[in-house]
Amino acid sequence: MAAQPSPPFLCLQHLPRAGGSSVREWLSRMLPPECIVDCYWGVPRKSLEYVLWQYNWHAPQWRCLFGHFIFGTERVIERKGVYAILVREPVKRLISQFAFLRARDPCSPEGTDPDPERGLLTQLRPGNFQYDNLISRMIAGIGPIDVTQHELAAVAVRRVRERYALAATTLDYPLALTHLSDLIVNVIGGRAPPESHPFPHINSNPDPELVSFLGSSPRVIQRIHETQQADRHLYEKLAERPHFVPRVCGEATVARANDQ
Repeated sequence: MAAQPSPPFLCLQHLPRAGGSSVREWLSRMLPPECIVDCYWGVPRKSLEYVLWQYNWHAPQWRCLFGHFIFGTERVIERKGVYAILVREPVKRLISQFAFLRARDPCSPEGTDPDPERGLLTQLRPGNFQYDNLISRMIAGIGPIDVTQHELAAVAVRRVRERYALAATTLDYPLALTHLSDLIVNVIGGRAPPESHPFPHINSNPDPELVSFLGSSPRVIQRIHETQQADRHLYEKLAERPHFVPRVCGEATVARANDQ
């Protein structure tokens, strides 16, 4: 007897400081809790081991993997799915990330330097995963290894074309979420969100003055431009032309992904 094909499965990546926490709350209105498993690197009970344990319990219901993870993470359950991600302009995202982590934990690497400008510049170095072209690395599935930014960008662009049902920027957040809603409803069987429920927004940073200060620093802007070339290239391409698979092609895209 031929094996039954796996049900459609979505890997929804949460890029830090790109509105993902709000999307997660909104996602919970479209899918029952047993259909979603959260996966965040370095977070107890949301690690890959936890994902595998949850999958073994909820495999028939599972429809969405959500969190901070790189492309290919779903291989831990020996199952492939299509991907979706919302990305934010690299300069704004990195400054917001640094300010957020600095405010959350004064003992973190972001919080220990009394000079925030110097602290951020110190973080912007090759091999520091969270600050080294994280958008491209999440999409390409490449950790902090020795590849050029040009090579990293090329892999990320190809991956978007081949395996992503949605890759868009937060420039037009409502439009991106409309397409994400279509994907969730038409491909993995989610419920349409109530019309009265507004789209989530990108949460503001707890230290807007610091964000403004770093955003006006020529040294910070120059260093981000120098060190984040892969992310800038990918973002510019998606800002010019977001990657949306038409809703009528959603199931075909899932099938193609599962065949690869």
